[in-house]
Amino acid sequence: MRWSCGGCGLMAWTLPLEAGDAFAVTLDGLIRRGGGAGNCGQLRVHCGQDPDRQLVSERVARLHAACPLLSARLAGGLRGPRWWVPQQAAAPVWSGADAADSADAHMAQLDPSRGRNLCWSIEGRELILTWHHALCDARGAMALLTGLEQLGLDAWWQRSVTGCAQSAAERGRQARRAVDLLRPHRARRLWQAPGAGAWAPEPMQRCHVSLGGEGDAILAAGRRLVGRLAETPFLLACLAAALEDCTGVGGDFLFPLAVDLRTPAAPAPIANAHGFAFVAVDAGLATLSVESAARALKAQMRAWARADGERVLLASLSWFPRLPQALVRRELGLGGPGIAASCLVANTGLSRVPDRLAGATVTGIDHLLMVPARPGLAVLFRRDGRGLGFDVMASAAVHQQLPVSRVAAALQARLRACCETG
Repeated sequence: MRWSCGGCGLMAWTLPLEAGDAFAVTLDGLIRRGGGAGNCGQLRVHCGQDPDRQLVSERVARLHAACPLLSARLAGGLRGPRWWVPQQAAAPVWSGADAADSADAHMAQLDPSRGRNLCWSIEGRELILTWHHALCDARGAMALLTGLEQLGLDAWWQRSVTGCAQSAAERGRQARRAVDLLRPHRARRLWQAPGAGAWAPEPMQRCHVSLGGEGDAILAAGRRLVGRLAETPFLLACLAAALEDCTGVGGDFLFPLAVDLRTPAAPAPIANAHGFAFVAVDAGLATLSVESAARALKAQMRAWARADGERVLLASLSWFPRLPQALVRRELGLGGPGIAASCLVANTGLSRVPDRLAGATVTGIDHLLMVPARPGLAVLFRRDGRGLGFDVMASAAVHQQLPVSRVAAALQARLRACCETG
């Protein structure tokens, strides 16, 4: 961290991008070139009552004042992109877009180069937070929601990911190991969503499903099938089977997973504090046996953890600001095992936010993100007050050939079938 005038006479801190931040910026460029609004995410918090708009507005202003990083401007430089953090935070973005359109309208408003990293809104009984992934990941965004109730975001400048090597030499040694980790995936013929790579002018399509009490029985069936640490591999195996139900067997599935590296004592929740893992399912395996596919995924996740793969890839990503962007885009988009070349994005986990926000009871949280034109499809699993659920998103080009409602119905059918037979 160092002081600078930023060329405008105003004092500001400058912070280098962490590895996860740099990757988010590169992915932002890929999404924008594909016609999307950028690498944005959104949390739509469903409440039992109308949140207090005035109370939220006051707390958001206090939150931005306590954490100037939220209003930081992303700018380039000879040493790579850096955050320019103002000494005084700008006024927070407060949008009143109609709830039905807010997912796209809010995302289109974000621009880190202008310090517009967040957008807050209340629509009826929904409290909506839209953010740019260069600032933080989904866990960080949920920490911001918690910050509305507990304004304790101290040490916000300490963005280094716990466990990531600090010396360039050590990160270089770890980065070289990434080649061996990714090599098995390079020759795969990946399943692709129909329409992936194109971008129709219509907005992104989405479908949200909450399974309620049925979700507990489904997860219990997964544990019976696969054993301990079964949730993620079981859900991904069901997803692979559901997609083959929709389109037939068309290639292997490659799932990119974010691995949270935070510890309970981590001082800075507002960060891209996660490593990366890649696991795969061979074509047709999930259709033949969800159990076999889930066990294969579980074995790969254990092998990746033994190889410290999440930190190895993070070390590799730390070199992104020092490499030509063309090389990064090539790795991500031309057959490599990156986000843009993977068949879809998937995630699991518990949504960690307070039970009450701004005087209203929280009943559940829907997750949205801007999907790259390739893969063009994303499925995010979640657990919240409504139990197990998932959110399906697709670019308009993919949705025209594979409607999100069809994917959601097929996945729900697979989950129920495993519950009945498990």
